[in-house]
Amino acid sequence: MVEKRKKIEWLLILQAWAMLWVVIGHSPLRENNAFTATDMVSHTFANVLQTFAYSFHMPLFIMISGYLFYKTRIINQKWTWSKTIKEKLIHLGIPYLVFITLALVIKIFVPSDVDRQVELTPKGLVCSYLFPYDGPLREMWFIGVIFIYFCLFPVYKYLLKNKFTSIITLLVAISLFFIKFGDLTSFLAFNQAVPNFVFFYVGMLIAHYRLENSVANPVTIGCSAIITILSFVYPFPFGTKLFGSLLFWGLAIVVEKRITFNVFDSFRNYTYQIFLIGIFVQMLVKIIFNRFYFTNSYPVFYLLCVILGIYIPVLCAMIVEKTNIKFLKTFIGISIK
Repeated sequence: MVEKRKKIEWLLILQAWAMLWVVIGHSPLRENNAFTATDMVSHTFANVLQTFAYSFHMPLFIMISGYLFYKTRIINQKWTWSKTIKEKLIHLGIPYLVFITLALVIKIFVPSDVDRQVELTPKGLVCSYLFPYDGPLREMWFIGVIFIYFCLFPVYKYLLKNKFTSIITLLVAISLFFIKFGDLTSFLAFNQAVPNFVFFYVGMLIAHYRLENSVANPVTIGCSAIITILSFVYPFPFGTKLFGSLLFWGLAIVVEKRITFNVFDSFRNYTYQIFLIGIFVQMLVKIIFNRFYFTNSYPVFYLLCVILGIYIPVLCAMIVEKTNIKFLKTFIGISIK
């Protein structure tokens, strides 16, 4: 998530593209026995789009996070480990607590309309915060994972000190994606942080070795596209996640160079707020759909899930920015200058 004062045009395009697919991935509605043929076709189409979204969208966001972390923290000498962790605890930790709490409240009061029910015990409530992937708001696993990566701040300079250590670390990171760790703890989604570390590290490598133009090279884009397609045809998740991310990374740079207008200008500055708030807007749309279903309504509610899931958070963020109330800005992840 990029701050306005740190704008990089192609990166804003890339973030917005990734966030669009996050929203699409969360948009399929619950199947109903009363579905018509139109509803079933729409539901099938929504599931296909969801499968496509989940093949790359979160690895791409993790890769972007690694790139930005290198650009804004690792090469900036004013950022110490303690200062970085303090800033991330505020920017990530407070929204993490606020929105998990909101999810708990919703799932307590409307349990029949939502997935992943809440265990109403002291242990269950505490685990909702400590183990996000298994909690009421699974999407918060991303926050836990990148916070773990940020905590390794002092290690990265050593890992990137020369090409040899960079390559060895990359090979280790790739191997971690394939190794199954059945006994890994899910504390702060650590079990998700291990296989996804390769994407964060690739983002840092792109920044460290200034590989942006190489990623946007037509040959690289073509090879990434071929590998991504083959990984779909012959299921290979690592291929779709890594090379799908590199494909869209390169395309974003190409688009920025060739398109004169601001792509995704209406929401690209608020991707973090869309991530935090959008799921609740979509939850409301789905509750209304489940409660008041009428025939052939799936396409309408699906589009509402996508459109409102993007633009209601943008509207909320703009209102909060106008009011300039600091605690509200902190709650929804808007940086306070």
